[in-house]
Amino acid sequence: MANVLNLELENIRNKILQMYTDLLTKAFSVENPSASPEELEEFLAMNSLGEISSQEDDLTDLLDDLSPVSEMPYEEPKEHRGPTKQSEKHERGDIPDTTPVPIPEGMFRKASQKQEDVPNTRKVEDPTGPQKRSAIHERQNVFDRKTVKQLLDKERQRLLRVVEKRNKEFGVVL
Repeated sequence: MANVLNLELENIRNKILQMYTDLLTKAFSVENPSASPEELEEFLAMNSLGEISSQEDDLTDLLDDLSPVSEMPYEEPKEHRGPTKQSEKHERGDIPDTTPVPIPEGMFRKASQKQEDVPNTRKVEDPTGPQKRSAIHERQNVFDRKTVKQLLDKERQRLLRVVEKRNKEFGVVL
């Protein structure tokens, strides 16, 4: 039975070493794609795990040196006794004494005022008489259809001349 366990442990150790060297090789090839095989071997030798069994012995020695938990000193936790919990003492803080704010009575006057004390408002009078108009609205239409048509034709001719000039300038043929 002991031989079987040793063989299984040896297989596990070999698999771990193989996976570790594969990871080292991939990491080195990513970092140094143009590295020679000699540089890779040197990198693997520097970063190898070495013998796992020696590290295993070190770990078992370390575990043996640790004292069991049952031998450690134990203290009873402190229990707070009082009217309020220790955790709630800081939440109260200092609460200042406050006085109530007087509630207003009525909208525009106090209840103690008499109706006569409040000034009466008066109705705004409707404007009467001739309504004022601006000078623009009183002016008649200055343009008639003939003058507007003449102005539009004149502007159209000017724009056509500009377009012809630009077409000749840039070599556009229509």
